[in-house]
Amino acid sequence: IDEAQDTAPEQWAIVRALTGEFYSGQTSGRTVFAVGDEKQSIYSFQGARPERLRQERADFLALAEGAGEPFAGPELNTSYRSTEEVLAFVDAVFADPDRTRALTGPQGDIARHIPARIGQHGAIDLWPLFLDEPAPETDAWDDPVDQESAGSARKRLARDLAREIRRQVESGLAVFDSRTRDLRPAGYGDYIVLVRRRDATFEEIIRALKTEGVPVAGADRLKLSSHIVFDDLIALARFALFPDDDLSLAEVLRSPLCDVDEDGLYALAGRENRKGGQLWRDLRDRAHERPEWTRARDMLQTVIAARGGDPFAFFSQALNRVDDTGRSGRARILARLGREAEEAIDETLNQVLAAENRGAIDLETCLAQLEAADVEVKRELEGARGEVRVMTVHGAKGLEAPIVILPDTTMKAKAQGPSLMPAVTPEGEGEAWLMAPGSAKDDCPASADARAARQARTDDETLRLLYVALTRARDRVIVMGRASSRGAEPGSWWSVIEETFDRLGDQVREVENGVRRFGVDPERRPVATAQDRTTEPLPAWAATPPPPDAAARFAAPSRME
Repeated sequence: IDEAQDTAPEQWAIVRALTGEFYSGQTSGRTVFAVGDEKQSIYSFQGARPERLRQERADFLALAEGAGEPFAGPELNTSYRSTEEVLAFVDAVFADPDRTRALTGPQGDIARHIPARIGQHGAIDLWPLFLDEPAPETDAWDDPVDQESAGSARKRLARDLAREIRRQVESGLAVFDSRTRDLRPAGYGDYIVLVRRRDATFEEIIRALKTEGVPVAGADRLKLSSHIVFDDLIALARFALFPDDDLSLAEVLRSPLCDVDEDGLYALAGRENRKGGQLWRDLRDRAHERPEWTRARDMLQTVIAARGGDPFAFFSQALNRVDDTGRSGRARILARLGREAEEAIDETLNQVLAAENRGAIDLETCLAQLEAADVEVKRELEGARGEVRVMTVHGAKGLEAPIVILPDTTMKAKAQGPSLMPAVTPEGEGEAWLMAPGSAKDDCPASADARAARQARTDDETLRLLYVALTRARDRVIVMGRASSRGAEPGSWWSVIEETFDRLGDQVREVENGVRRFGVDPERRPVATAQDRTTEPLPAWAATPPPPDAAARFAAPSRME
């Protein structure tokens, strides 16, 4: 049983059913091996609680002793991941008895971490808060009221975070390489940015990293219908079915598939007295005026010709077709949008195949099913691919990185959920369910206690999330945050970390730009300069479609001869 601290009561019941006969008194030779860390119990929404692991351990101990079977419960307190300074800071954060109780439950205790990486140093950096500025007054009645200015705290935080990562990589900040057992210059794949939720700050960080030219793996969850690649392929199918759809054609022209810039689109579509449905005719008539228009016309004529075939063949042909520049549609998309787009392409093709299996064997029916689909894909970001990873703390469970950045630290988590809440029975012997009022103002004493208990459980899990976030770091942690002029909320990660910095006293020093540091200054290593590479031109055959295979046989249910 792995990650036993996150096992729900129903899952433990299944484990009991599977293992009950192990302790029947007859030697079976079968065993139970469970590993978990109650301090990392962060899945309370599925019923897991840190004290449950200790309870199950005691129950299995009683079963083993009663059956005369051996039982071993070794404590694993040595950390092979993090540096001495990171572990010492974690110990300092959770030295307070209330925080200890939050990690392990009422009866638990925390042993100090024992670092295995003796002599390999790191640090925790606490940046000054990015404070929100007063919103400027709008000049006109139709100005947007919810648009953030370029100088908002959120945008400044995201921009400075991206620039700091780039500065560290370009300056050769050193991290410890676990394979070579030596220091090396950090790369972009050595950074993980951890947030508590996928909100506007999450999106702004990804946007800022892309703007600053920092390779980024994108979001850890991909909502297909919100991805621009999906929109472009849907627009391509709409145009193929309805060539007079000017809006879909304009979207395809601006997409990487055609790569017509904004000026080129206005030059093509901006003439006076242009009627609706005229854009495709204008492109065909004027394609000779610009090379990109010629390429766009040729590609669009190809997809119109392919619209009568099966949907998968339609999209595959659009993505695999090689133009006169020697690039395929897929290559054009990846060149503009990066490797993140590869998963969006592949998942779109998977959905096309799934639609065909449901009977959508024509393009129009398949398009309707794709537009109605609501698909979310969990992306696998375990291995560093030379890109900064941005993900939630829950998504980072089990992962690690030399440098972890925590930018989402200043808000206190609010308890959420239905009005039906667990409550302690009057006899105090167990829990029951209580239907509480919708508003705390209408609470009776029992529902007020249940609501306060739910908030306390949320506060405890917030601290366990902080523990997980801090212990993802191998070498260094950077803590950032944004807040109003009132500062960070009490009980937030920021307030906990700032209090720890204050308590550490002389062990903390200020470095530059108001950054406070606990630990050792990083070393630098020379950054390898990329050698000039000469790209050999592709041979002519690489841009030429292969001839049809005369020997190929295509089977279909209606033609099985």
